Amino acid sequence: MHRLPVDITQNLYLGDAGCAADMERLKSLSITHVLNCAAGETRDMSAVYGQHGIQSMAVAARDDASCSLLDGHVDVEAFLKTARTSGKVLVHCVQGLNRSGLVVASELVRDGADVIDAVRTLRARRGNDALSNTNFQRRLVRYAARRGRLGPVPDIVVVSEARAAAPAPAPPPTGGCCLVS
Repeated sequence: MHRLPVDITQNLYLGDAGCAADMERLKSLSITHVLNCAAGETRDMSAVYGQHGIQSMAVAARDDASCSLLDGHVDVEAFLKTARTSGKVLVHCVQGLNRSGLVVASELVRDGADVIDAVRTLRARRGNDALSNTNFQRRLVRYAARRGRLGPVPDIVVVSEARAAAPAPAPPPTGGCCLVS
């Protein structure tokens, strides 16, 4: 696994609460902004960030079906836009997988990536556990749909033709529950 935080783009990083508290690491990466997607569950670092010239924002989002990180959080979008325009931003939650993964994937969609490419990029950098919460996956798909970023429609005809051309499976053996040779 990659050392956290991981770079998703040149100015967008993803990490967990532990790396968000590692000021040496943040400074070495030139992080200028931090978005905490798990306020109340992680250490409040706002004063420490301020002492180091890092701007921060904290959002209390739960890692469950009630999470509303993509639903009308214009303040989060504005913070990320400013952060990415003027510096580098770390987005984190407790483990750096679902809440922060959702926000990072939505940023990639906002940048023009199709939803599948956004998740593929996220997982290539953070690992296959990133954005594993199915509720968050659904939210990301709805978010991408609202922006016309679902990507190409799968070619269902080819799949159907491939199934039709496949040989039929052999029938099961008859004559009781066991075969004896």
